[in-house]
Amino acid sequence: MLRTVLLFAVFTSASAFARVNFMEIASVEVKQISDEVVKTPQATPACGGMFVQNVLDIGWDEIITIGEKVWEIVEAGKPVVNVSTKNVSALPIGLNCWTDLDGWQAPRARTYEVLYKNLLGMQVVTFRFRVQYTAGGGKGGVGKYLANVTIVPAQLDVMWGYTFNAEVQALPAVNIGTQNDPIAGLEMSLKWSVNTPLKDSQNSLDFFMQGDGQIKGLN
Repeated sequence: MLRTVLLFAVFTSASAFARVNFMEIASVEVKQISDEVVKTPQATPACGGMFVQNVLDIGWDEIITIGEKVWEIVEAGKPVVNVSTKNVSALPIGLNCWTDLDGWQAPRARTYEVLYKNLLGMQVVTFRFRVQYTAGGGKGGVGKYLANVTIVPAQLDVMWGYTFNAEVQALPAVNIGTQNDPIAGLEMSLKWSVNTPLKDSQNSLDFFMQGDGQIKGLN
């Protein structure tokens, strides 16, 4: 009887380990699935603007990042509430609001999909997100800047037993143009993790948006 109990305990423990082991991530696939003009842009919070008494107070070629630098977009497998209001702009020093500039292009968005599969070939995490930005704003033909740059979750499906988290980081803006013809450049980093009882998996993607409308994936 004792031997039977011990065998049952060993078998149960081995089975549990096998189930957990098969949860291990076997593959990660990232692909772009769309690149489009945003026909119905999401509402962005009013930044209030800043009335400038003298345009000579604006450093057109000194470009800075305006807005929060780091924010969560997914916590414990659920999109963060009101994440669509989180964004940054790359503007000339002396301005706090993108609405002080004109000539903005239509907003653009690229959608990407991240797929995780376990050792059994099962799709355990599906994460779609959008990289959104508005480019081209300037004043009197001077400059091409960026507004409302953000990364937002579009779809998230996580199988039981897996925990998914994601955050966005905005790096300092730079001038990729010249002193007389400034063009904003802004790098955004999306970092995410998939956690199981045995292992944590972390990945990231970097994107570089330009005031002339171009966007580049850095990895």
